[in-house]
Amino acid sequence: MNERRHRLTRSLRGALIACMAVILLAVVSGCDRGPEIPDTNTTSGTPKPSSTPGKPAKSLTPGEHKVGQPIQASNTAKGAFTSTATGEPLAAYVASGVPATLNVISTRSGELVSSATLKGGANQMVSSRALTSGVADRRIYIGLTDGRAFSYDVDSQGLTRLPQAPGMDRSSFWNSASLDDGRVLFSTYPDARLLAFDPSREKWQDFGSLGEGNDYAMGISTVRGMAYVGTGTKSPALWQVNTNTGSKRKIDLPTPEAGARRDFIYDTAVIGTKVFARVDSEETIYGYDAKNRTWSQVASGAVRGLATSPPEEPERLYWTDQDGHLHALDPASGKDLVVAGGDSFGEIRGYSWQDADANGSNESLVSINASGEVVRWNSETDQRTLLPNHGLPAPLRIRSLGTDMAGNVLAGAMGTAPFFARYPLDGGEAEQYPIRGQIESFGRVGGDLAVGTYPGAEIELVPGDLRQPPQAPRRWEIGHGQDRPLAIEGLGKGRFAVATMPVYGKTGGAVSFLGVDGAIEKVLTDVTPGRTPLALAYNHGKLYVGTGNTGGLGSELDQGDGTVVVLDARTGSVLRTGTPLPGDATVSSLLFDESGRLWGWGVDSVFELDPRTLKVVQKARFSAAKDADPYARGRNLVDLGNRLAGSSRGKIFLIDKGTLKRQNIAKGSNVVLGGDGELYYSRGSTVFRWSFGPKFNE
Repeated sequence: MNERRHRLTRSLRGALIACMAVILLAVVSGCDRGPEIPDTNTTSGTPKPSSTPGKPAKSLTPGEHKVGQPIQASNTAKGAFTSTATGEPLAAYVASGVPATLNVISTRSGELVSSATLKGGANQMVSSRALTSGVADRRIYIGLTDGRAFSYDVDSQGLTRLPQAPGMDRSSFWNSASLDDGRVLFSTYPDARLLAFDPSREKWQDFGSLGEGNDYAMGISTVRGMAYVGTGTKSPALWQVNTNTGSKRKIDLPTPEAGARRDFIYDTAVIGTKVFARVDSEETIYGYDAKNRTWSQVASGAVRGLATSPPEEPERLYWTDQDGHLHALDPASGKDLVVAGGDSFGEIRGYSWQDADANGSNESLVSINASGEVVRWNSETDQRTLLPNHGLPAPLRIRSLGTDMAGNVLAGAMGTAPFFARYPLDGGEAEQYPIRGQIESFGRVGGDLAVGTYPGAEIELVPGDLRQPPQAPRRWEIGHGQDRPLAIEGLGKGRFAVATMPVYGKTGGAVSFLGVDGAIEKVLTDVTPGRTPLALAYNHGKLYVGTGNTGGLGSELDQGDGTVVVLDARTGSVLRTGTPLPGDATVSSLLFDESGRLWGWGVDSVFELDPRTLKVVQKARFSAAKDADPYARGRNLVDLGNRLAGSSRGKIFLIDKGTLKRQNIAKGSNVVLGGDGELYYSRGSTVFRWSFGPKFNE
């Protein structure tokens, strides 16, 4: 039970990275923002599907039809805290989505006070961890993942866009904090910079990069004009920045224990001359004595957030452990006290001390959790309160699509939602099925549905007929430094294979062989050294693997070509390797059609291979585009009989198998073939259907 809880908590803890990092890279790479659809490479005729299982839906007129926004939630990355002019304590958070929603709520009642819509670019998911309240003006300052910044006046409920910050056309805001002089600090990704905005002058100041091999500038804490900023992923370090003079100093962490994994300094806090840094994924808090320039280990097993006592109380550092207990550390004595328990203290998104009890007379430690709920702890009475979330949810960007055994369409979202959605073919409303994590992929394993989630590269099998009562979870955690299941392929006889991407800052994905009895038979991390398997296709005892030069975020990638590797599906041994598209960095999709022909997709290229020799039968390159999507999701091929359908670089297209001419039909990604013979795909937070018309099956 404890092990299971630990895994769930780790999944919850990773939700912030899942939500934020995916959103950030989507912004930086332009994912799912394809160009306008040209009128070239068109073909005539109506394609036919290879099969039409399931109950056909009502015939639609040819073309695109909106299905719906199946997943809406209040996923939040951070809370900010302020009060009204009359002293009402408030919390603000941004519900990530397309578009996102800023919610301002009372921390006494939990009621929604006001809200504002934060639209991004076309179908672009936006979120904000860069929230803080101004010292001088009580405004909420917001830095978004698309590089824009706003201030929100909680009294007038006015939203004001700030002047564009320097260099933010290709960067994202990551975190923020306020200075005593009224300036607001913002950290960035992927250039790990520190910026300051002065509201009185409406001017930005750029302190430059804190990188030295790191992409993220993350946790920020301030004291007397000094900022302490944590960085990651390659070599996490603490930076001291004098915001008055601009001078910077890198402070290296102490040597980790053997085998410890470090990615980020996620949170920082300051008490007197001591700076505390929470290091993830090491799950350790270190204390740095700025006067003596020495480090000490404070605690291990920390999960989320650091906070300090209000000035009038004895100095203490607060954090939560993996079981949701609230801890307090006396820096002078080093004594660690568990001051409160309860799962509500897990996944904290920022802390503040407020007079938030109903009578307004007591000091409470207030926070926002990952679901936008107010968590309140009274330090005098030890009373803990979890207020229901009355904020407005936001539609989450679709991360993955699949189909169940009957051909009903399944959808998973960016960020952690507590469910995935299914659209029944009879045209009914989306149905929700519980599962925890960011769903990277769906697959079919015998009569079961396999769902691959991030973080931790976890796989869960659920009954293929989702109407059955839920069973005890059958869940695997791949381990071996893997994080994202990109493809799942059934191998028959109770076995299946999973292709995974590694953790942050690492290269070398894996192909794993699993049994439905719970066994992890083998994990192959060197199918193609230093590269990630992106696509799987099984045929006659052989597993075909498409690889690419992608890795965990922040990793240094090689510049080689994408490959196709053939494995013996029983032993995992490599039978042969081919490079079908010299110049293309990835082979992102593989497909055996109904007649046994092997098709693949690169970056913006299609090819057919001889399955026995891996020699190229035919190929076509539609542009010289380079691979700009490090997640390698949303690109796949579907068999339509005499044609293929596919999605890549924000476009849905058809390809004639004989001529390889392409017809672009819509904008979107994640195309799948529904059981009604129609194409389904996503654009932003919305699922669409492409109908071939009432004569489709004639």
